[in-house]
Amino acid sequence: MSTTRIGVAGITGKLGSLVARNLLSHPSAHVQGFCRDKSKLPDSIRSNPKVSTVEGDSSNLEAARSAVRGCSAVICCYLGSNDLMIDGQKVLIDACTAENVPRYIPSDYTLDYRPLQPTDIPSKEPMFRIIEYLEGKPIKGVHILIGAFVQTWWTFLGIWHPKEYKLNFWGTGDEKWEFSTYNNAAQYIAEVALDSSASGFLKFRGDFISTKEIAKLLQNQYGDMPQMQSKGSLESLRAACDEARKGNSVSYQNLPLFYSYYIQTGKAYMGDDLDNDRYPNVKPESMEDFLKANDVRKMQVW
Repeated sequence: MSTTRIGVAGITGKLGSLVARNLLSHPSAHVQGFCRDKSKLPDSIRSNPKVSTVEGDSSNLEAARSAVRGCSAVICCYLGSNDLMIDGQKVLIDACTAENVPRYIPSDYTLDYRPLQPTDIPSKEPMFRIIEYLEGKPIKGVHILIGAFVQTWWTFLGIWHPKEYKLNFWGTGDEKWEFSTYNNAAQYIAEVALDSSASGFLKFRGDFISTKEIAKLLQNQYGDMPQMQSKGSLESLRAACDEARKGNSVSYQNLPLFYSYYIQTGKAYMGDDLDNDRYPNVKPESMEDFLKANDVRKMQVW
């Protein structure tokens, strides 16, 4: 059996290690990891004979070249500052180009940002810059969109308050969210990396569901309906986004405003022309599936 070598940059992170695990479930896959400290890898991955790792800083071109050498695709799982997401990925792309890697999967894994302006959601600007950087290069960019991570909705967007058993949201509660779990995203990323015909933008979704529908799932799971409180209309949310932009005051703490606005207004929806069916062996995980497997009442929120 021939070996397919897939590079995973940022392999020690949450998503990177999940991607590696899913790649390793394929008999022909060999994972070449790139990270700063391989001791942070779980033993089950670090000791796997089908895994090799190169340590190096994201700015180290020679280390990056060593990590991607011989790969048929390189997956970026970086998560961090705009400097990392832009400059770090440029180094990876340069390394891939120098080593004749045919495909590069940028660290997108998010809502469909293409209809937006680069500054609409500040944390998405690097994605536009990477698309621009890939233009005219021999390597093909393969972009994976998954909506919002389910775990991010529960822990980061400021909606779920487990101690009060309350959902505190913008809008009416009828607005829909597009979701994927981390595990599902990792499964699809691995499949795309191993699929040499995959290119361009691919869209995957586990669920399309409103806050009110999530509240009903909570009731079904735990027996009680959560408290429901709206923070205001979507017009008020847009005003809050505009206020956050004044004086360049956008911060990690107010990023949930932008995510909530552009998803719930449908401006960043992926739509129904999804690519789930391209990989039928991956079962989409719904919000109901997530709630059955995770007790969100005990979840740590940011």
